[in-house]
Amino acid sequence: MEHFKKYSRASKENPVLLIFDNHESLISIDVVNFAKENGITIVTIPPHCSGKLQPLDVAVYSSFKSRYNRVLNNWMLSNPGKTVTIYNIPELIKTLMSDAFSQANILSGFRKSGIHPFNPDIFTEEEFMCSAVTDRSFLGDDDILSAHSTLQDHSARLTFSNSIENPSSSFDNPSMRCDQNGAHLDKVPLVAPAAIRPYPKASPRKKTRAWSSARKNKNLNRNS
Repeated sequence: MEHFKKYSRASKENPVLLIFDNHESLISIDVVNFAKENGITIVTIPPHCSGKLQPLDVAVYSSFKSRYNRVLNNWMLSNPGKTVTIYNIPELIKTLMSDAFSQANILSGFRKSGIHPFNPDIFTEEEFMCSAVTDRSFLGDDDILSAHSTLQDHSARLTFSNSIENPSSSFDNPSMRCDQNGAHLDKVPLVAPAAIRPYPKASPRKKTRAWSSARKNKNLNRNS
């Protein structure tokens, strides 16, 4: 926040707007108090909307990624059989920073997201379709109970038909007994899919060299 205040020259006489996503790791009481004291208005966007509403993602990062992909492809064609390492990245992006982070791209990010000039109709109806998971209505408590009752009735009919085909097994297992009308005497247990095919388990973590506490404290102090 101090870095942002320094380069934006924010103050109560010169208020500025700061927009970022609403992840809880970005918000703290210290950040909010610092913003209030220095004329910084914080606006958080809804979850999963940074690709549409955050100017940095809309114009700057997207432009930078497309330019970097072109430069990376050219480098790989000029250096067949070689692997790009972290030591090659500064050389590849040194000419991209000024182009991607230009004033024109920054201003276009605010325009494309409808922030400035303010345009609440910047997005079409088709762009909201991805948020519609299904056209089916949400189930209420009554619908869930009805569906559960239907599932139990269906399970009871299957158990009764199995008892006719295999009479010996039906009498040996008390949980599958039926009366003359085919009704269940005991509650039929419902088997979850996870019991048939359990979820895969991740392999144990590999042991890595632990950093010293001095190294961690140094990084934290520097980042803070």
